[in-house]
Amino acid sequence: MDVAAALWGGIIGAIVAATVYAGFLGLRLTRLDLLRFEGGLLLRERTSMVYIYGATVQVVAGALLALGYRQVFQQLDSATFVGWGALLGLAQGVLAVLLLPVFGMLNRNVRAGDEPPPGPFGRAYGGLTPLALLVASVVFGTWVGIVLIP
Repeated sequence: MDVAAALWGGIIGAIVAATVYAGFLGLRLTRLDLLRFEGGLLLRERTSMVYIYGATVQVVAGALLALGYRQVFQQLDSATFVGWGALLGLAQGVLAVLLLPVFGMLNRNVRAGDEPPPGPFGRAYGGLTPLALLVASVVFGTWVGIVLIP
């Protein structure tokens, strides 16, 4: 499996996952603006520049996660990378939902009071926020699995 393919798969997968998540946000099924939240992890910013920082975090994290997926796929030596990618994406999503309160404590905008804290499982941003994160993560994992099919 090619490292470059994994990196590109992760970058494009991160963009696709962010787009899926933005659909949940646009339909008002969640109030967690993921790119704004991720941008707040880097620095406190109340202007639109926070979206640039958030997109950077999203793309870099996607590329690094895809390298991890590549390692797992090499260990599995399976032809069903799409299914395994979706399963890894689900695990990644569950971990993200569980760690969202911790990320809220690390987020500079939340600590400054510019954004509300996510609460347990991110439910302070709406009841469907955990589902939105899970769906976006499964889409990411599926995409990486598709790209890394041998």
